Amino acid sequence: MDGKLILMIRLDCLLADLDRISGAVTDAIRKREHMREVMDALQEAENAVSELASIAAPIGQELARPGKGRLGDLGNRPLTASITNLDGHIQAVEDRVARIRETIEPLSDRMVELEKQTVLEEDLRAATGNLRFEAEKLRDRLDSDGADLPELWRGYAEFVKTEAEPVYDNYVEFVAGLAMRDSAVEDSVCMVTDHLLTRMLGPHQALSLPSRTPAFSMRAVIKLGFPDWNIWGVPLAAREAGASVVKHAADKARMLNELLARPPTPYAARLAEDALAAFMLGPAYARAMFTFRLHPSAPSASALPPDTLRARMILTMLRLAGPADGQDAFAEEVDQLEDFWTDLLRQLGVPPEPVLDPDFCRRLHTALHRDRLRGFSAKNWADVQTCADHLLLGDTLPPLTPVDRVVILLNAGWVARHRDPLRTNVIAGRLMHHLRHDGTGRSPDARSGGRPLTTRTPRGT
Repeated sequence: MDGKLILMIRLDCLLADLDRISGAVTDAIRKREHMREVMDALQEAENAVSELASIAAPIGQELARPGKGRLGDLGNRPLTASITNLDGHIQAVEDRVARIRETIEPLSDRMVELEKQTVLEEDLRAATGNLRFEAEKLRDRLDSDGADLPELWRGYAEFVKTEAEPVYDNYVEFVAGLAMRDSAVEDSVCMVTDHLLTRMLGPHQALSLPSRTPAFSMRAVIKLGFPDWNIWGVPLAAREAGASVVKHAADKARMLNELLARPPTPYAARLAEDALAAFMLGPAYARAMFTFRLHPSAPSASALPPDTLRARMILTMLRLAGPADGQDAFAEEVDQLEDFWTDLLRQLGVPPEPVLDPDFCRRLHTALHRDRLRGFSAKNWADVQTCADHLLLGDTLPPLTPVDRVVILLNAGWVARHRDPLRTNVIAGRLMHHLRHDGTGRSPDARSGGRPLTTRTPRGT
C-alpha cells in the first residue's frame, strides 16, 4: 500500500467523521424540535379542555337551579343525564392531561432551550463545513497529476492538528456538557449561570455547560470549569462572558473595542475581560476569583498578564465603580478584598504586583460606562446587605428588581459566606433555592407573570 493511497484513506475517514458530527448536530436539533412539538400539542389539549369546561359550566349551573331553570323544559331525561355527567368527563380528561404533563415536563425542563442551542449548532455546522471544504481541497490536490506527496502529508498532519482536532474536542465537550446538563447533574448551577449570562449578554446569546477547563473556545458556549461546578463558581462565568464581548461583540462594546487594538493582544484582552466582569458583577467576581482561580505564585504564559496583575485590575475596577455612582457604598468590601489579597501575597512570599497604568484603567472604566453595559451599581449594595442577612437567617427575601436579582443574590451569598464561613453549605443551599427556576420551568423573575417585583425603575438599559 503506497503513501498516496494511505493518505487518501485517512482523508476519507476524516470526511466520514465530519459527516457524523454534522449528523449528530442535526439529530440533536430534531429531537428538541420533536419535544417542543409534543409540548405544544399538550398545551393545545389543555386549552381545548379548558374551553370545553367554560362552555359546560353555565349548563351545570342551570341544572343545579331549582326546577332546572331554562333546562327544565327539555323533558329528555337521557339528555339531561348526559349533560349532568359532562362535568365529570371533563374533569377526568383534565386529570389525564395533567398526568401526561407530569410525565413529559421533567424531560422538557432538562432539554436545553432551542433558541440558545441554535447559535451553538450554527457554530459547529460552520466549523465542520469549513473543515470539509479544506479536506476536499487536499484530496483534490492528491488526485492531481504531479502531486507533491511529502508536502501533502505535511499539510495533512498540520491540518489535523490545528484545524480538525480542536473542532472534534469542542464537539466532544459540547455533547458531554449537554448530557450532564440534560441529566440534571449540574442543571441548577447551569440554570443560575444562564440567568447571569442573560443579564450580561442578553437572552439566548450564550449557554453554560460543565467542562474540564473554562477556556473560551466556542462563540456561544460559556464553560464552567472543573472543579467550579457549584454555586460559588458561578461568578467565574463572568470572565468568559467578558471574553465573548471582547472577541465577538464589537457592536455591544464599541467604546471598549475602540480603546483596545483590533484584534487585541492576548495580554490586553485578558485584562479587559477581567475589568468587564468586575464592572458588571461587582465584588462577587473578586471573591470567586481570589478564592478559586487566581494563583499569585504561578508562572504565567509570556503572552498573558500574571495573576497578580489581573487581581490588581479587578480591585481597581471595583474602586472606580462606587464613586461613578455618586457614592462609595461598598468601599469597605473592597478594603477587605484588598487586605485578603495582600495577605495572601505575603504568606506565599510573592512580591507586590506590577503597577497598572491608572489612566488606562480610568479610560477602560469610562468606555464600559459609555457602552451602556449594565454595571454593578453601588445603589444595589443595600439590597446585597439585606439579602445577606436573610440568607443567614433563612428568611424570605425582600422584593428585588428582576434584572438585577441574580447579581444581587450572588454578591449577597459571598457576603453571607464571609460573615459566617462555618455555615457555607447552609448558605449555598438557601442561595440556590432563591436563584434556581421553580417547578414551572420559569426563572424566579418570571413568577409574577412578567410584572416587576419592585416599583423601582431599573437603571440603565
